[in-house]
Amino acid sequence: MKKIIPILFIACALTSCSLVPVQKMDIEQGNFITQENVNKLHLGMTTKQVKEIMGTPELLNTFTANRVDYVYTNEPGNRTRVERSLVLTFYKKKLTNIYWNMR
Repeated sequence: MKKIIPILFIACALTSCSLVPVQKMDIEQGNFITQENVNKLHLGMTTKQVKEIMGTPELLNTFTANRVDYVYTNEPGNRTRVERSLVLTFYKKKLTNIYWNMR
């Protein structure tokens, strides 16, 4: 009987880690992209006007100067990951294409 109590105590101590949910931090990265800001964009806007609405992009494409990528990810602790991306294409510093993706 005296040997059973320490064994039960050790067994309970080892399984208690899996029974208690672990608190995870929310991780947000990138530019916060809202539908309202995307609705304000229209073709023909200058790069300066776009930056006034969307802010400076955190992701710069070094290979093509006429493309701007806005990326936002939010990974809440114990919930599903949210990803949003907005790709803007310019020609002669005028907005020519808007690609908006929410996952």
